[in-house]
Amino acid sequence: MPATKVADKIGYAMNPGGHSQLASGFLSGVSPDSKNKDAAYLYVQWMHSKTQSLKNAMRPVGLRDPFRNSHYDSPEYQKLWPGAKDYLKTLKDAAAAGYADLSVIETFKYQDAISRAVNSAIGGEDPKTALDALAAELDQITESVGVDKQREAYKVWAAKPSAYRE
Repeated sequence: MPATKVADKIGYAMNPGGHSQLASGFLSGVSPDSKNKDAAYLYVQWMHSKTQSLKNAMRPVGLRDPFRNSHYDSPEYQKLWPGAKDYLKTLKDAAAAGYADLSVIETFKYQDAISRAVNSAIGGEDPKTALDALAAELDQITESVGVDKQREAYKVWAAKPSAYRE
């Protein structure tokens, strides 16, 4: 087998256009049916602490991206592999320039409607018919929330630095 020509030639870069998609987040909670709410809350607090969250973000199979400045700036994390420092800088820069998902009242209902319409069109429904049905459903969702109320919710979201800028 020939020797590799790409070993140690790894780099990291922002997405084309310079804006990544920000994840909605990682949530933890305590069930109201928990038999030991205090212990469950303390576990969640410990799991998200600076020290433990760094350990979780550094784990190769931890499925946690760095999310604190202390993660990006951690000398321990920056030394995990030869390009770790560049990796962390790129992730930090991407987070600073990233776009957050639209966040208005009933966001998930809008997203669900859009997903179903796209799948219908992909599945063979006439695209115009699918989009016309989608437009009617989106109007229905907006009317159920209240047009003025939704307009205000959108203005609050759009004023955030992570809202779509273009």
